[in-house]
Amino acid sequence: MSARELGQQIATFNKSGIDVRGMKLDYHFKFSLPFACLIVAVLAAPLAIKFSRAGGFMGLLLAFILAFLYQVLMAWSRVLGQAGFLPPVMAAWSQNFIFAGLGILLLWREE
Repeated sequence: MSARELGQQIATFNKSGIDVRGMKLDYHFKFSLPFACLIVAVLAAPLAIKFSRAGGFMGLLLAFILAFLYQVLMAWSRVLGQAGFLPPVMAAWSQNFIFAGLGILLLWREE
């Protein structure tokens, strides 16, 4: 379902009084997931500079660790969003904010 169709369905169900928390979460994840590539690139740049002399294995290991951590944070925020502990917007974008903040911090500290 496209974002437009999902938005229309959310509006329709919301008028009917049906709980649309999960649908809103899916709607916001449709926009936050494509930014994951950009966010991980911002985080990976300073790590690549820092660990460039450690060899290819270190880069591969860091890539797997970053991907795993991103997936864990995304799953955790989705569960918290569906349970109502986080608003759908925050649940969908929280992992991007965390990784972007970490990447900007590392870029700022890099010489």
